[in-house]
Parts: sequence; structure tokens; C-alpha cells
Amino acid sequence: MDGVFNRLKISRILSFEFLSWAMFACVYFFLMSTFWGSAFVAAVLVATVVPSYIVISLGLRFAYSKVGLRGSLEWRSFGYISFFCCCGGVLQLLFSQFALDTLRELGVIPEGEARKIVRFCFHWLILVSWSLLYLWWILELSNRRERIRCQDALIAAERAELQMLRFQLSPHFLFNSLNNVVTEIQKRPEVAQEMTIRLAEYLRHTLDYRGEMIVPLVYEIEGSREYLEIERDRFGDRLKVNYDL
Repeated sequence: MDGVFNRLKISRILSFEFLSWAMFACVYFFLMSTFWGSAFVAAVLVATVVPSYIVISLGLRFAYSKVGLRGSLEWRSFGYISFFCCCGGVLQLLFSQFALDTLRELGVIPEGEARKIVRFCFHWLILVSWSLLYLWWILELSNRRERIRCQDALIAAERAELQMLRFQLSPHFLFNSLNNVVTEIQKRPEVAQEMTIRLAEYLRHTLDYRGEMIVPLVYEIEGSREYLEIERDRFGDRLKVNYDL
């Protein structure tokens, strides 16, 4: 179960990575096309800047796992997030500055200089937003895993309880039936023979679906019918059974 859940968790994390940065690429393309007035320039900037965000997010994931931020979010967690995102913002600022200088030298974008503090705050805000979404996603997956474990434990406990009831009831029923058969052998041998046959049929039914949580309704009806037939052989006319199915 843990292996399946871990594979599912990895696939969902990868899906989160892809969807989050794909959505950011779309928003970033719109902002850059509006700012520079050129869809081509915006596409070039997206192609050069977004991959560096993805690389930095991989580093953030590693850092968060090392300081233990995947299990829960506390007040100290925001200090770690702010610090790591500051480091990531500096790296992103350096890379974006290098990309802008290269694009200017190639003549793709015109000359100009934006304030570095504004760009740093933009990168920091993007990384903090991504980090909060990522950590919330990890926490939600962990909570879901815990809920599944609790449900599995509850089902296992109920199954064990039902199995114990089966083990407790079947021997008592078997002993009482055998005693009744012994009693009827001398008085009514034909009834004892019929009870033995019905008892064998009932025991066969109890073994057919042993350990199964879901069984056909007809199986339950037949098992109940055979049980009641044994009791009717035992009590005779004192027990009257009516079936309404």
C-alpha cells in the first residue's frame, strides 16, 4: 500500500510542478507581452526565465525536505520559506539579468534598465507563492495518506472482529447441533440423518466465502435457510419459519 501511495504521490507532485509553472508561464507571457509590446519578446523571455524558476523550485523542494517542512506548517516554517526564497530570488535575479543582457546584445529587446529591487521582490513573491502552494499540496497528500491508513486500520479491525465472532459462534452451533444429532439417533434416526445432511450443507456454505467482505445475497439467504432448517428439525412443530423475499 505504501509503495503504491508513494508512486501516486510522486506522480501528483510532478503534475503539480508542471501545472504550476505552466500557469505561471501563461501569466508571465501576458505580462511581458504587455510590458514590451511584443509577443515574440515575451515568448523569448518565457523560454529563458521559466526554466530557471523550475530549477530553483527543485532546489527549494530539496531544502524544504532537509529542514522538515513537508510534515506541517508552523510559524518557524515561514522564516525558512522567506530565507530560501530570498536565496532563490537572488539567483533568479542574476540569471534574469544575464538573460536580459544577452537579449539586448542580440537586439531582441531594446535598451533599458529596471530597478533590481523591484525585480527581486517580484521573483521573491513568485517563489514564496509557489512554496506555499507546494507545501500545502504536500501536507494535503500526507493527510490523505493518514486518512487512508485510518480507514484501512478500521476495516481490518472490523474484519478481525467479525472473524472472531464467526470463530466463537460456529463451534457453539456445531457442538449443539451434534449433540442434537446424537440425541435424535435413537429416537428419530431419520431426523438425525436429515440434520446431519443439513449441517454438512451449512458448514460447506460457511467455508465457501470465508474471509470475503462481500458475498452474493443468495448465499446469505441459502445459509440462513439451511440454519433455520436445522433448528426446525431440532424444535419440530414448536418452530415455524416464514420466508418473505
